[in-house]
Amino acid sequence: MVKRKAKIVWGFLGGLLVVAAAIGIVMALWNALMPSIFVLSTICYWQAAGLILLFRILFGGLGHPHKWYYEPGCCGPDKRGVRGRWPAHIHDVHDRFHEKTANMSAQEKREFIRRFMCGSPEENACEREERTEQDRP
Repeated sequence: MVKRKAKIVWGFLGGLLVVAAAIGIVMALWNALMPSIFVLSTICYWQAAGLILLFRILFGGLGHPHKWYYEPGCCGPDKRGVRGRWPAHIHDVHDRFHEKTANMSAQEKREFIRRFMCGSPEENACEREERTEQDRP
């Protein structure tokens, strides 16, 4: 139990150290490059922390990525025979797609995917869009 608590504490401290180092690196890079390139002022440590937070919010979000998207098992089982953590209906759709396209040429696959993405083959949305673009003056 003590080892587990110590591991948690050391992990937290290590994480803080990594964040502090990242802030220091951003501050150093900004102060070395931006004033000479774009004639901007230098920034302090806390402004660098604010920049990191701002860019994380704007471009990275604040939540954790969904790990099951990145787990092994996309096209069948991994080395252990596990299919990954995709939901079951995603595995079914994925398997059916591979079954339907297994004996198709590259052109047939492109057409199949286009029909699948754009709607039904009888009156698909891509053809409707093309017609409306042609009808415009």
